[in-house]
Amino acid sequence: MSDTSDLTEAMEALRIEVRRQGKAAIAAQSAAEACLDVLQDRGDEPSRAEDDLQWLQELMPFADALGRVREQADTFAGRRAWPWSNRSALQQLAEGLRLLEAQWTGALTSCGVEVERPRVGERFDPERHRAVGTAPGDNERITKVVRVGFRRGEQQLREADVIVGEGK
Repeated sequence: MSDTSDLTEAMEALRIEVRRQGKAAIAAQSAAEACLDVLQDRGDEPSRAEDDLQWLQELMPFADALGRVREQADTFAGRRAWPWSNRSALQQLAEGLRLLEAQWTGALTSCGVEVERPRVGERFDPERHRAVGTAPGDNERITKVVRVGFRRGEQQLREADVIVGEGK
């Protein structure tokens, strides 16, 4: 194969991936807007407190999926191995997903839910974190965040899944 055909194939693969990521972002935004409409229409009736928690727990996988799509877009946008220098479409997609994720986090905050994003190097806290694995690193320190956690007031809705250091 020639360099031209390799480049053409690579560009076509990238075009398909950008389209797929764009469709995923549009679907995620539509789902988020529908969920937010439902949550905003529900009001703050005390009798609905348990229903609200159930809704929030059902929406957590959406937040996880949005984060994974954003991370994937960031990865593709940051690659330097592409045979051409213009990565602007991927960078714009990644930025759009970051903005969508920020809107989603803002909506959760307005519902009283705090997204817990532990930092690498932070001490492992079994009240807020769930260890899903270990890796070389400082003992009892977080080496990687696998999935964010959620809290509403004093109630932990879901612990953040983390990899914890074993060693030193």
